[in-house]
Amino acid sequence: MAMLQRHTQSQRLQQKADPQLLLTNRFLQMPAMELRQAVVAELAENPALESSEESACGHCEVPGPECFTCPYGPYASSGASKLRDEFGPTSLRAADQEDVDPLAGVEAPCTLQEHLRTQFRAVADARDVPIGDYLIANIDDDGYLRGSAEETCRSLGVAAETVERVIALIQTLDPSGVGARTLQECLLIQARTLCAEGTAPAHLEAVLERYWAELASGKLKVIARGLRLKEEQAEQIVDWLRKNLSPYPGNGFRPSWKRDSGNRQSVRPDVLVYLDELGDLALEVMDEAAQIVHVSPRYATMWQRIRENPDGFSQAEKRHVRDYMMRAQMFMKGLQDRTTILRRVAECLLSEQERYLLTEQEEDMAPLTQSQLASFLHVHESTVSRALSDKFLQLPSGRVVPFNYFFDRALSYRKLVANVIASETPNSPYSDQEIADILRRQGVEIARRTVMKYREEMNILSSRLRARAGR
Repeated sequence: MAMLQRHTQSQRLQQKADPQLLLTNRFLQMPAMELRQAVVAELAENPALESSEESACGHCEVPGPECFTCPYGPYASSGASKLRDEFGPTSLRAADQEDVDPLAGVEAPCTLQEHLRTQFRAVADARDVPIGDYLIANIDDDGYLRGSAEETCRSLGVAAETVERVIALIQTLDPSGVGARTLQECLLIQARTLCAEGTAPAHLEAVLERYWAELASGKLKVIARGLRLKEEQAEQIVDWLRKNLSPYPGNGFRPSWKRDSGNRQSVRPDVLVYLDELGDLALEVMDEAAQIVHVSPRYATMWQRIRENPDGFSQAEKRHVRDYMMRAQMFMKGLQDRTTILRRVAECLLSEQERYLLTEQEEDMAPLTQSQLASFLHVHESTVSRALSDKFLQLPSGRVVPFNYFFDRALSYRKLVANVIASETPNSPYSDQEIADILRRQGVEIARRTVMKYREEMNILSSRLRARAGR
């Protein structure tokens, strides 16, 4: 059977991914730290790229930051000799010989356990020190003793009376309330201390000791009736208790990375928003990664010579220089495109959330979605998603928030619900339906179930329980 071969031509459309676009999208999705690592890796692999931080001074082969001797270097000034003397090889060798620890002068924070151990050793008998050390080690950062006295007795082989006596001694230490095993015991310790000093209101200890369940339930009438007081007097005692007694006595010794961690800046922002000299909002994209790299002048010169005289170089040389130069230019364009896209997204976000950025009040935040932002910029939603992923913005106040913070539609609604509840009369709080009706009259469309959801997320009691607490 004869086999026939035929050649045919056909046209078809086929999508092919652009390498430059793929690289830009990859850079766009990277957070600042990961991008910096990618730049460092590329500098190590591509000889056609150089770091601006290590570039030579232009007149010698020594990197600029280390060029102390060259008369044309960055330190060639009237103060060059001082810099040479201060940072030159002699002083560096002296530092090595002294073996200076740069962290030796940093003051270590005093922990709660160290604070208690110092006080305990000053007032306790020597035989009680091991027991006290064991118990203090079981006190958490809030100031509460974790673990029972029975466990301590079994672990140390001592009598229960001895353990209770040592616990009672620990409970006399500063801060007041430390060493308690329950919240009631913690507040009672503080109340007894203040009553002994004469600074606490009468009946405070009785309220905590005899009417704990009623206090937790907000039954002020029962407390007033049991102590033969007016309801206003019972309310004053409870208000004083809430303002002057602390449920977390160890909070003052909590390490800084645990205390107020939500307000501390733990990441480097990708975009800074600030007020300029005229009081207007302005922004700056932190594109450090794009600024620290540039094309090697040597490779740029070689590439120019190859283009002018291609016959003067071998194929291997031409291919080497061409490939690395194209890779370097593509890499740098990807970094520049990332900065441009991130700037456009940040400027659009600044325009849409200008009121919030000026006041930083959550109720001033405009509802916004990533899809809306993409339509404003005339780009695909995936581009906006990549630009916002793992990126952070610094507000004019200095607070750093993730970009996704501006797309939480419920954030402003929760604040509005909280504001309505804060304005209500304590004896006649608003129901969830009434809150929804009030917000509708203000132009905010919200359902009763949504109000209930936000109220519960903020740990706010229902109107019935708020009314009982307000009586």
